[in-house]
Amino acid sequence: ASTSSVGKEERGSVTRMASPSGTSLSRIRTINTRVQSNKQRNLSNAGNPGINVSKRTRGWCSYCREKCREFYDSVRNLSAHNLALAVAVGTTGGLFPVPGTTTIVTQVLAVIFQANTPASQAINFALTPIDLLCVPV
Repeated sequence: ASTSSVGKEERGSVTRMASPSGTSLSRIRTINTRVQSNKQRNLSNAGNPGINVSKRTRGWCSYCREKCREFYDSVRNLSAHNLALAVAVGTTGGLFPVPGTTTIVTQVLAVIFQANTPASQAINFALTPIDLLCVPV
């Protein structure tokens, strides 16, 4: 093999300094890195061939992950009194007898009693099946 030929690729790097066409080494490494990340992405979807995870989907997943972290952080450091208040507000609002208004009622009660709103709403949403069972037929 001559020195002007295309070099060997070893784990994302190229053994030569420049290609015959004058492409820089950093550009070649960037392309190799993109190719490897695409291969890894395709391997992660091996159970579902043909499915490519788009940037929009990855953005949505990271948004949901961020919101879950915010919720966890807001509930993690609650005192016993504040947690009990949030559960009481969420239960009262969640079992409000008019279906469809429980979210608004829970929010208003959380503001009035200065309860933790995310925890109150979580209790409210957890009680939705019970609230719907209480609706007279």
